Amino acid sequence: MTSNEARTQHIANALAGATGVVFFYFKYVARSSDPYSSAPSSWEPVAHNLHVLVSPLLLFAVGLIWMDHIWKKIARARQKRRQSGVLMAGLFAPMAISAYAIQVSVDETTRKTWATIHIATSVAWLVGYLVHLAFKPGAGSQR
Repeated sequence: MTSNEARTQHIANALAGATGVVFFYFKYVARSSDPYSSAPSSWEPVAHNLHVLVSPLLLFAVGLIWMDHIWKKIARARQKRRQSGVLMAGLFAPMAISAYAIQVSVDETTRKTWATIHIATSVAWLVGYLVHLAFKPGAGSQR
């Protein structure tokens, strides 16, 4: 992976992750001071829109490295693979598909189910990404 591809990954993950965490906070944790508001927080729609607008960058960033970084390592049967990368490769499709499914679901139960899947896979993705960065080959060899 080139340094520009890595930088794109870091920016995309930071933007999608940060806006997702902020949106989660405003939707499920924060409480509105307006008793007549339908949103738990007045900032929830802003956080939602930001998350929806920046998250396609993550789709682009993963697509950018799919063949040369992800698929190439998966295809090499005898190569030692980093488990965090394998985990992330398996999480990406359910995370992305559930994000779109939330937006097009009409039934409230279906939307909540997709949201639960999206939250779970997104949290696992972010943890996997941090672990993937922290335990790079050779990262701890200079101690």
